[in-house]
Amino acid sequence: MKFAAKFGARCVVTLMVGGVVIGVPLSDALDPVSAASTRSAGAKPLGTTTYPVPVGAIFVSSAGNDSASGSQTAPLKTIGRAITAAPHGGTVVIRGGVYRESLTISNERLTLQPYPNEAVIIRGSRTLSSFIAVGGDWRRDGWNYQFPRQAPETVAANYPMANAPDMVFYDGQPLRQVSKLSQVSGKAFFVDYTTSQLFIGIDPVGHVLEGSYLQTALMLNNADNSIVRGLQFERFATPVNTHGAVVDLSDDVTFEHNIFVDNASSGLSLRGNRTVVAGNTFGFNGQLGLHAFQTDGAVIEDNKINNNNTERFDQFQEAGGAKLVQSVNVQFAGNYVLNNIGNGIWFDIDSDHAVIVRNEAFSNNRNGIQFEISDGAIIAGNTVRSNTDVGIHIIESTNIDVYNNVVYKNDVALTVWDGSRPHLVGNIAIRNNVLMDARATSTALLDVDDKTHTLSGAEMGVTADYNAYCRSVAGTPSRVVDWSRSNTTQANYNSVSAFRAGTGNETHGLACEATVATGFFVKASTGNFALSTSSVGRGAGGALPANVAAALGVTAGVAVDVGLL
Repeated sequence: MKFAAKFGARCVVTLMVGGVVIGVPLSDALDPVSAASTRSAGAKPLGTTTYPVPVGAIFVSSAGNDSASGSQTAPLKTIGRAITAAPHGGTVVIRGGVYRESLTISNERLTLQPYPNEAVIIRGSRTLSSFIAVGGDWRRDGWNYQFPRQAPETVAANYPMANAPDMVFYDGQPLRQVSKLSQVSGKAFFVDYTTSQLFIGIDPVGHVLEGSYLQTALMLNNADNSIVRGLQFERFATPVNTHGAVVDLSDDVTFEHNIFVDNASSGLSLRGNRTVVAGNTFGFNGQLGLHAFQTDGAVIEDNKINNNNTERFDQFQEAGGAKLVQSVNVQFAGNYVLNNIGNGIWFDIDSDHAVIVRNEAFSNNRNGIQFEISDGAIIAGNTVRSNTDVGIHIIESTNIDVYNNVVYKNDVALTVWDGSRPHLVGNIAIRNNVLMDARATSTALLDVDDKTHTLSGAEMGVTADYNAYCRSVAGTPSRVVDWSRSNTTQANYNSVSAFRAGTGNETHGLACEATVATGFFVKASTGNFALSTSSVGRGAGGALPANVAAALGVTAGVAVDVGLL
């Protein structure tokens, strides 16, 4: 697997767990603005959870014995054996250490958790030795692990090894996979399936080498009401169509304070109903941090999803931070989604009745929030900043309330696009948002467009009012709004007043330029989007409808500020 360069240096700490020294990636790695962020999302640091140990729990220790009773004084050695030994509804308590296992919970309700204040890592790689120097490379014979390369449509042309799940780690850092032996050089590796040989381009002497050999960490199959908490899942060679190192095929499962890192495709894949995913960290996974398909009623809150799609999968197919497909009634709230290579938050194809509130989508390589070919969403109270393309991107979707978001320094702040696919845009309410600044290449803050040149913005059902359009540098971007017109190109409006006169929108809209814009927030440049004491946004918003107010936890029917509440 070809691991591309990441955003900066990876931060690793060394812990002694169960008598073993291990390197542990910090759960809050690579957040250059965490001190200024309003987010405290993500897992607790590994080894700091203190879950109560119930009477009758089954214990596991790397120093245990699978023929033992599983008591605290006579622990089992493997988690897999503990799962089979635990009674229905029981708890497996894992002592600190590294466990190299592929686990299944089937037709049972179990809790998996670490012993209080101990770090537990479930790892899909094994240590490597016995390398032979060959010219300028090093070779290991007898490497018999082969993994399927699936879903070629998800692979970008410039990164052809993306869907090869092989992984090799050198002192905890991933090496880059190449497709030919002749390309091996430096921190690169090649697997020759025909000869069962592994080649690396860097001297292994005095270093720790590991290669992934397990495909999945945990499968929950009809394991309704199970709980998985406080664990780290890493380095699993998960094929693309499996989607996650951990796969939930059960209902009412809870995942909390887990860390999913350095897995070949996604960290966690949800396919059950009413799943709770709270306070986890998803980082540096090959394709996605979090994947969901046909889940109903999931609650995904207070997670940190950062630096995923290290393999550079095609960002227009399935890649980035979190992607949910055909997943309905999902509450996606309070998550911190940053530095992903692709969309940060992506709801796609019949992901109806979503509530996407109070998230921060920051510095993702495409769009901060994308809602596509779906019906029904509240997108409110989010901070969406410094994403490469669009802040909030709505495509061929209907019945969406976009309220009280701060959208700052994206290429375009907010877009609503219709197209040639059967699902049309309709009933999009844009209210109380602050659309501020953009990159020098941007043309407008708000872009409403029917790509078939058939419908006007009004015919698309888009309405805008009580929003603030702010340009710290007056006239940049040159236009405030680009607005679709029937059977012709878009109308371009350079000011809020011109947009109001031309379309009847923004009766109460704000225009803030230059010093009015720079004084709008306490300090936007550091992520502090509280309104300043003199901000023109104070009290300038419209009253919230009941559904939006309930989603944000505020009072309906009274005037509010624009921006975050």
